[in-house]
Amino acid sequence: MTSVWDGYALPGGRRLERDPQFGFLRVMPPPSAEETAAFYASAYTNPCLVHDPDGRAELVVDLVTGSGRVLDVGCGRGEMLDAFRRRGWQTVGIEPGREYADQARARGLEVRETVLTDEIAASLGSFDAVLLVHVLEHLPDPLATVQTARRLLRPGGILYCEVPNDFNRLQTAAAATQHLRPWWIAIPDHLNYFSIESLSRFIAAQGFELARVTTDFPVELFLLWGDVYIDNPEAGRAMHQRRCRFEQAMREAGAGDLLEAIYERLAGLGVGREAIVCGRKTT
Repeated sequence: MTSVWDGYALPGGRRLERDPQFGFLRVMPPPSAEETAAFYASAYTNPCLVHDPDGRAELVVDLVTGSGRVLDVGCGRGEMLDAFRRRGWQTVGIEPGREYADQARARGLEVRETVLTDEIAASLGSFDAVLLVHVLEHLPDPLATVQTARRLLRPGGILYCEVPNDFNRLQTAAAATQHLRPWWIAIPDHLNYFSIESLSRFIAAQGFELARVTTDFPVELFLLWGDVYIDNPEAGRAMHQRRCRFEQAMREAGAGDLLEAIYERLAGLGVGREAIVCGRKTT
């Protein structure tokens, strides 16, 4: 599978190359460890705020019998862990950012201020669910992280992966019609660019049965309607609020099941803002 983005030229003499096995796009050559460290130290001040943590927690809870133990890798301020705790789960977080780890701990959550390594994993025990929420797009070696997460899961455990659904057709249509740059390319922040299809293939290849593949609101629709929020934070907040009102209204009307069915159908078409894949560890 190839597209016009294969070999796409990036600043600094870099390009996008497609992973030959899984089909996602990656930045080559990747930024150096020094460049990446400097970026996160100076420019990365806000973690990705999880949209609808309760809804996302429910996706996982529905796939596990009873309550369990969950690990959130890159837990930020602990929104997802808090949603699981309210559902009776035992929670552990990993967060390398001191400020965010402190904020999560202020919620009364157990959070280790580190990154996930095999050594750290060996000290954590086993889990019924491991969360990788907006993690894989940042990593020079996403495969190693997924393999480590798999080892942490009990048989039948759930790996929840969420990444931006980039280069989807709504996104590229919006860029073309509104004469926008490919705003979703963010270097050195994002090194890997997954689609719903390529993330599903990637997770399945690591010994997981695909238990749920879905997405969320396709915010690129706003761009196609003429509401250009790119490089306009105020407009972006307004679009986000409209999206949240839509989802809240659906749930208040007792149509949450319809909302989830819509998002699963959109995922089947390859569109939606996020790629969300739940994989069950096979024995």
